[in-house]
Amino acid sequence: MGGDLVGCQMAEFLVERGRKVTILESQPGLAADMSIPSRWRVMAALRHSGVNMITEVKYEEITEEGVIITTKEGERQTMEADTVILAEDLQPNVGLFQAIEGKVRQVYRAGDSAEPRLITGAIADGTSIGVKI
Repeated sequence: MGGDLVGCQMAEFLVERGRKVTILESQPGLAADMSIPSRWRVMAALRHSGVNMITEVKYEEITEEGVIITTKEGERQTMEADTVILAEDLQPNVGLFQAIEGKVRQVYRAGDSAEPRLITGAIADGTSIGVKI
């Protein structure tokens, strides 16, 4: 469940390991948060691998059989699944920052501690903070 960067990369990871994958996304498109070159590559790989991609769905319920959805056409159906992975909404991970804040003289938030930034954003944050120090 979830067709942004995390969901699409997870799907790619799983199909490379021989799993049958369906991506369910509530929005009209997939991987909108990816750079265009990465998105093209990942979408081509997913299509080539036979990944079933269904957009504009409304998630209704996760059951023992799979995920019950309502399609954009209003059809309610169960997408059978052995495993359901929730891959939606990247959120900052502030746990470590909060645990050490006030216990050391200086502490900075970088990468996913500040906001979901992915590797290039984390490197840029680290560089910027390194220059300040």
